Amino acid sequence: MRVGARLSRYNIYGHFGTSLFRAAHGDTGKSKFSEVYMEKIWSDLYDAAMKAMNPRMISRFVEAGFVGAAVESASGKIYAGVCVAGACTLGICAGRNAIFNMLTNGEDSIKRVVAVNWNRKVIPPCGACRELMTQLMPDGYRDIEIMLDFKNNRVVTLGELTPEWWI
Repeated sequence: MRVGARLSRYNIYGHFGTSLFRAAHGDTGKSKFSEVYMEKIWSDLYDAAMKAMNPRMISRFVEAGFVGAAVESASGKIYAGVCVAGACTLGICAGRNAIFNMLTNGEDSIKRVVAVNWNRKVIPPCGACRELMTQLMPDGYRDIEIMLDFKNNRVVTLGELTPEWWI
């Protein structure tokens, strides 16, 4: 069964309905609410990361696509990327690849991020991804939402993952 289909029962309110549902149930915070309800955008991001993945050996020195990532920009567009690993560390992680895709397309602000490994498991962004996001958005990185556990709908902010940035 597709992940998005499995989550459809939680998405009956849609994006506009989310605010109404939260207000009707007295919920103003992300954490408590996210335990019960998953916004459709997360399944869209997960699906984009999974679709981008195509694990393969490019040559005997380079492999690609064992991790996929997707970012939602401030405009709401989704950009995906895959990891590329080389024999002498000349690779790039999927998260930065997705961010570079976003930058290449003229956008520079991130709302949400998800990374998925070859086992379909959501993984946290690596240190290099976190560092790029903090440097890209030094005044707003704390608000970027990161999916940590898709099955249990665990979302945290980059500020929670990176509480004391070095700069």
